[in-house]
Amino acid sequence: MNPGTHGSLFAEDLLAGKVAGLAAWQGFDVAGVDAFERDLRALAGRFPVERQPNESRTEDDLIWPLLRRLGWTESLRQQNLEPRGRHAPDGLLFADAAAKGRANAV
Repeated sequence: MNPGTHGSLFAEDLLAGKVAGLAAWQGFDVAGVDAFERDLRALAGRFPVERQPNESRTEDDLIWPLLRRLGWTESLRQQNLEPRGRHAPDGLLFADAAAKGRANAV
């Protein structure tokens, strides 16, 4: 037994056997994942944590760029959900432009 998988979500035989044999796994782009990791590390490395950035800067310089890199291209920020002007979520993420369009219609 691999100590890294003991007590984890997936059994070792599933990961080492069945999953590794799937066609999707065989075509896995390791170089692409490595490049994605480097990009995320660079993004995080440029974020000025030592200056204790405020919420707005954290969202603009870290959260939203990270979400775009993960494929979330359809979003709305700081939506006014009540007539009194209270802001609820900092952002809403949508699966696609059609879902965002339906939200914009409300």
